[in-house]
Amino acid sequence: PAVYEMAGLLPSTLTSQKVQAGNGACGLIVSSVQILTRLVTSGLGPIGKGQLEMLTTIFVTLMGVTSLQIMVLYFWKVRRSSYYWTYVRGRGHSPERASQEGRAEEIAEDANDVQDDFGGGCIENLRNTAKALRYVLPSFLAVFVCFL
Repeated sequence: PAVYEMAGLLPSTLTSQKVQAGNGACGLIVSSVQILTRLVTSGLGPIGKGQLEMLTTIFVTLMGVTSLQIMVLYFWKVRRSSYYWTYVRGRGHSPERASQEGRAEEIAEDANDVQDDFGGGCIENLRNTAKALRYVLPSFLAVFVCFL
């Protein structure tokens, strides 16, 4: 729900449409993986409790492996990209470009600068987190109540 709320705040309708398309695609992929896993492991026959537990273990393992792959992709590809360094970190240079230009010491200073890396320090992050929770908590509670 928070993703939909954030997309709704943006001026373009394309963001909301992309969120809906992504949600639909994820649902289709998850359902397909569940169906294919069931068909591969037990065919069209009935499923017993043991087989259902095995299918659950397989599916949770697949989700874990996929999550690890996403984390690796994020830390090894996204955070190293020049786009990330330019637009997210706001420093205007990537480590690769700095090393090519002989500015490696500037990157080392940036890495040691805790104030910049954490956007104002620990207290500021806690204050911002508490403020964000005021907006996200109602949506989280609504989803939680729906699944009770």
